[in-house]
Amino acid sequence: NSDHVMSETGLCLPGALWPPAPLKMPPRTTPPPPDPFYCSPFGSPYFNRCVPVPRRHTPYFGQPDYRVYELNKRLQQRTEESDNLWWDAFATEFFEDDATLTLTLCLEDGPKRYTIGRTLIPRYFRSIFEGGVTELYYNLKHPKESFHNTSITLDCDQCTMVTHHGKPMFTKVCTEGRLILEFTFDDLMRIKSWHLAVRTHRELVPRSVVGLHTQQDPGMLDQLTKNITRQGITNSTLNYLRLCVILE
Repeated sequence: NSDHVMSETGLCLPGALWPPAPLKMPPRTTPPPPDPFYCSPFGSPYFNRCVPVPRRHTPYFGQPDYRVYELNKRLQQRTEESDNLWWDAFATEFFEDDATLTLTLCLEDGPKRYTIGRTLIPRYFRSIFEGGVTELYYNLKHPKESFHNTSITLDCDQCTMVTHHGKPMFTKVCTEGRLILEFTFDDLMRIKSWHLAVRTHRELVPRSVVGLHTQQDPGMLDQLTKNITRQGITNSTLNYLRLCVILE
C-alpha cells in the first residue's frame, strides 16, 4: 500500500509515503561579494589600512572619551615600583611621537603657561605622583567632539582632574578647568596635543580625618586650613615644568 510503510518491527506506519520522496537540496548560491565597507582588525583588501566608516569602525574610532577612560584605567595600574620604562610605555600608548602637552593656570604671581614636548611627557605624569599623589584620574562632563580630516578634537569645558593625597593627611583635590585633546584620526587614536586650562580647585578633607587630627594635636587645625597644592597642581609638578621651560 503506497499510503503505508513497514517499520523495523514489522508494523505498518500509516501516513508515510513509500517510496520516500527524495530530499530537496537547497539551491546553490554564490557567496556574496566582499563588503568594501567591512573594516577588519587585520586590514582591508581594498585599502592599505583600515578605513573607519560610520557603519563598521575600529574599536577607538569616534570614541575619544573612551580613550580617556583607558588612560584613567592605566594610571590606576601604576604602582610604587613603576619605573621609567613603565612611564615610557604609558606615554607611547596614549601620545603621538610629536605630541605636546600644555598646562595653563593663574598663580599668585600671575598667569602661567607651560608647554612640553613628547620626550618630557612621561616625567610630567610621574612628577604628579612624586608630589604625594596616590591616585589620579580625569572626569569629563558633557565633552564635545569634532571631526577633521586627520584628527578628532575633544573639548570638555567641565573637566575635573581628581587627585588623592596621602600626606600630610588624606586629601581629595578637585582641579576644575577646560581640557582640549586632539587625537589622531586612525586606529591607534593617540593624543597629538593636550591642553588643560585650570580655572579653580577645591581641597577636600574628610570630617573623620579632621576630628582625629585635631583631637591628637589642636595645633593641626591651622595646618588644615593651608592648601597642599597651588591651583590643584603639586609643587613637584610645577618645579618640573619650570625646569622643562629652561631645558627647552
